[in-house]
Amino acid sequence: MPYEDDLANALRGAAELAPRPHLAAFAAGAAARGRVIRRRRRAAVLAVSTGMVLLALTAAAVLPGGGGGGVAPAGEQPITGAFMERTVRTLLPPGTVSDAHGAGLGEVQPPQAGPQVVFVFDDGHGPTRLSLTTERVALPVDASTEGTECMTGDQPGECERTVRPDGTIVLVQSATGRPGSADRTRTVLATGPDGRRIRLDAVAGAPGQTATATDISITVPQMVAIVTSGDWDPVFGALVAPKYPKTAFSGLPAARIAETAVALLPQGVTATVPEGRFGDGQSDLTLAGRDRQAHLGLTAQRGAVITREAFESSVDPNSRVRTADGTSVVRREVQADSDENGPVLSWAVEALHPDGTRVSAVQTAPGVWPDVPPLPGREVLTMDQLVTLTASPTWRG
Repeated sequence: MPYEDDLANALRGAAELAPRPHLAAFAAGAAARGRVIRRRRRAAVLAVSTGMVLLALTAAAVLPGGGGGGVAPAGEQPITGAFMERTVRTLLPPGTVSDAHGAGLGEVQPPQAGPQVVFVFDDGHGPTRLSLTTERVALPVDASTEGTECMTGDQPGECERTVRPDGTIVLVQSATGRPGSADRTRTVLATGPDGRRIRLDAVAGAPGQTATATDISITVPQMVAIVTSGDWDPVFGALVAPKYPKTAFSGLPAARIAETAVALLPQGVTATVPEGRFGDGQSDLTLAGRDRQAHLGLTAQRGAVITREAFESSVDPNSRVRTADGTSVVRREVQADSDENGPVLSWAVEALHPDGTRVSAVQTAPGVWPDVPPLPGREVLTMDQLVTLTASPTWRG
């Protein structure tokens, strides 16, 4: 995999703290996903340190020289990878930029994805990996538009939402990975009332290295200034179609997700639904069984546009299975330490059904590392049981 593909995927996986297409790639256009996002965020930050991307299956990949896409009207500058690199350099604070790789209009996948650029920035106090992506979202921009609201259950400092005078909604989301440490990952997401969206993901540390305790070498105001700059206007002058239509995905009602999951639990495992409201497409359960307790974050969507090949493309063959009825399932175990000697803190499974239904389940051990004792076997459901739950035909139709 080319360096720029790997970096872009890793950054977006690390920044799963912000929504992605299909439940933000698990769900485009879905409403706020509540505590599921917060739990996944912790798992995603840990996944960065282990060098894994937690089910980041549909991140846009840079394809230098790729065909397709729009052409800039006569008299307007073409939106190329060089344009993206040049523009982001002019917007950055003083420092050095290295390993920059831009992709212009028609040079990314899927074809509807907007231009992007990945690079490393160092202000003199340590490097930070950054990825800037663009897209159009379907109008109208409202409460059901993914990426415009902080999630229920977010703690102070994890997510800040502001609305600028021009109507642009800006979300700033951060995660540390361990209590008391500096920010390890940060995402700033700006969604304009005209449907333009710019996302800037940052991960502390150099490529190929575990994020250090050093803070991200670019401040929140500086990141906000970049994603809200008018210098990106030419991009959206050429990028006119939304990546996904407003009705591209249909999230199952939260109550039905919980009801379906409870009915599929194995004998001896009980579940309760935590207090709080959940938007369509997601729900939470607290599991109890085998003298243990765990949190289970669930998402369920219909109408996925991703192909089976794309769904399976970014995972190791040993991490995926196909059921007899044609359902593709991918699995991840996320450990706390980059040396892979720490305890497993999260068990994640996602299934893509033949009819396009997409179901994910993320089981998280109680507590937050390093406060969780490094004892094996804290999960309530085994990985095989999670596969059975997500791949059940009950979710379809």
